[in-house]
Amino acid sequence: MIGSIGSAGSGQVAHVNSIRTGFKEISSGEKSSSTTSPAILEIGRRLLNSATFAEARNRNITNSISKSQTESAFVQGSQDSLARISELAVQANSGIMNANDKKALELEAQELSNSLNFDRENAKFNGKQVMNDDEFTAITESLNNIDFSSSEGIKATADAATAAQETLSSRQAQLGSEHNILEQRFEANLEEQANLLDAATRITGTDMAAAMTQLTGSMIMSDVSSAVSSSGAALESSRVAALLS
Repeated sequence: MIGSIGSAGSGQVAHVNSIRTGFKEISSGEKSSSTTSPAILEIGRRLLNSATFAEARNRNITNSISKSQTESAFVQGSQDSLARISELAVQANSGIMNANDKKALELEAQELSNSLNFDRENAKFNGKQVMNDDEFTAITESLNNIDFSSSEGIKATADAATAAQETLSSRQAQLGSEHNILEQRFEANLEEQANLLDAATRITGTDMAAAMTQLTGSMIMSDVSSAVSSSGAALESSRVAALLS
């Protein structure tokens, strides 16, 4: 009988440990190394790390997309200014404008040219300039000396504005292509991250239904073991008392 009591006590300890493990797995949502191979759990952790790297790559891509969108907005604004300068040159060369009218058009064109220079120097993303390069510098320099007082001056302005528009159209197309590539990479990273997280969760994540079933069983067996141990102890006490009487 003493051996039976000892077995019940050992079983009780095992059930208590199982209950503790069950509560830990359910509360944390992760499998325990006492129920799952540590090597398997390490594979799951590595998959989780890989998912984290995929998320970090997407943060970088998001920044690149924002930079591309910022530059594209400034390019579009410059294209609008150049289109207006071209329109002013056409009006100045219409043959119906007097000197004062041409001067007024010239002043507006110069203001637009100044805005191009301002954008070149101040267009920034995260504190870094996005338009101050050789290409854009050449565009602004070609429109520094607008002169609508002569046909030659008007033509020079119109030609410079047209060439600049073509240059910026190519630049806008390039930005659009880069934007599409970045979005494709972003989506690919999202899919990779989702797949890695799914695989990692399958390995390291607790199966709640199975864990609850196991926990319930352990708690029942613990109660039974306690009852058996108590009954055995009571019986043994009775036998000892009978022998002493």
